[in-house]
Amino acid sequence: MSLLWFCVAWLIGIVLGDWLALPADLAGFGAGCVALLGCIWWPRRDIRLPFLLAAACLLGAARLAYAQPVTTAASVWAYTGHKVIVSGVVAEQPDRREDKQTAVLTAAELTLGKDTRQVHGRVLLKLAPHPELRYGQRITVMGGLQQPKAGDEFDYRAYLARHGIYAMMSKPKLTVHPDTDEAGTWWQRATLGLNDHARRTILHLVGEPHASLMVGILLGVQSTIPDDVLDAFSATGTSHILVISGWNISVIIAGIAALLARFKVARKRSALVSGPLIVLYVLFVGASPSVVRAAVMGGLAVVATLVDRESEAWTSLLVACVAMTLPDPHVLWDIGFQLSALATAGLFAFARPIEGVLGAHRPFRWKWLAWAVEPLTATLAASLLSLPILLYHFGRLSLIAPLANVLMLPAVPYAMVFGALASVAGMLWTPLGQLLALLAWPFLQWLLLVSRLLAHVPGAYTTLPPFSVWWVWSWYLLISVSYLRFLSAQSVGLLSTASGKHAKVRHPA
Repeated sequence: MSLLWFCVAWLIGIVLGDWLALPADLAGFGAGCVALLGCIWWPRRDIRLPFLLAAACLLGAARLAYAQPVTTAASVWAYTGHKVIVSGVVAEQPDRREDKQTAVLTAAELTLGKDTRQVHGRVLLKLAPHPELRYGQRITVMGGLQQPKAGDEFDYRAYLARHGIYAMMSKPKLTVHPDTDEAGTWWQRATLGLNDHARRTILHLVGEPHASLMVGILLGVQSTIPDDVLDAFSATGTSHILVISGWNISVIIAGIAALLARFKVARKRSALVSGPLIVLYVLFVGASPSVVRAAVMGGLAVVATLVDRESEAWTSLLVACVAMTLPDPHVLWDIGFQLSALATAGLFAFARPIEGVLGAHRPFRWKWLAWAVEPLTATLAASLLSLPILLYHFGRLSLIAPLANVLMLPAVPYAMVFGALASVAGMLWTPLGQLLALLAWPFLQWLLLVSRLLAHVPGAYTTLPPFSVWWVWSWYLLISVSYLRFLSAQSVGLLSTASGKHAKVRHPA
């Protein structure tokens, strides 16, 4: 339990450090002094623990402060406002769209006029769709180096800064160096190469829009999905099916568990099966940092099933969050990370109570509707904590989302399994892949049909006006208080039950 509170203190420290803008030296010195006081009072746990928690909080603030960039002559962003030539390496797999692609360049060398020097830092590149770049390629770009713009409704500069990007170039002149060795890690080049090969293969297995939908479901790539399909999934609150996030992976695990339960596979055994499947899935979709983070969060749903003590699941979640903030504390402000962590926390906290309530009431007590309990439970539990973030950032509330998820989520595991089999077979021999893709087609068609039908239901969704972040914090406060009261009532109930049993033993008459 102490480890759990130390993790909470560290995370709070990062947030407070950002809010108060604490200097690194001050936060670090304060952490050392408070920790020393805790050691002096070591025999007194009631005094020692608060001091050590305060030290963990200050260490979190110090870690964020040390992560802030220091601008020098070797910082690539120091040359914003100038026309420059920058050489470096593509840092991650580009985001490709039909009419453009966005890439991140890790700069190594910069030329300003006749002066060439070694630099460091990341540059966001907005490029034409061709030639298609890939992770690890060495490239050179020439154009105006700009500072991202800060806006009132959306601060793009702050958003990129959280990702370590302080400069960008729009439509620069691009030169790819094909004769040089590619950089980056070999395993990430291999997995991302597999991902790209799989994407190209899938697009030849079935017709459109089923092929693009399969690419979205399996690989999280939306660039080829038609706009009307994306709009339908957005209106029905099922866009999570088309992205790779902890939410998506958690719901997929729930679907796999429901599928295995039909074959009478025990819950813990199905969780053991899900673990290796997550690892294979991560390798298949490219093993990028965002995918790995999503897999860690989604995999914790397996931990929640395997462990008997709920506190261990919470500790695992918080330790995972702390581990992700060690190399980059700014990850706390990444929307994908927030949604993954909150959705996983929602599943930990509310899945069992919601499942109990649904299973105890009609119509879910009827056998022919028992299949709907699992996807509806996952949807409601994950949405309780992740929905406020989605509404705050995007403002669209899908009123038909619970029904859409109940109807669509059971088809997702089948579409993924048959789609993955078809993709692997297609990479070996295209006709075999096309044959196996016929098995995935009915489930893809079902997803398309249901999303389109429900998206046209009057009042399926509504757009909310912008609102203050304090409404989000108020919701989390209300949920936290309700959850703590539920735990308290549960504990009292268990104690009462135990007392009743002891009373029967003492007074058998």
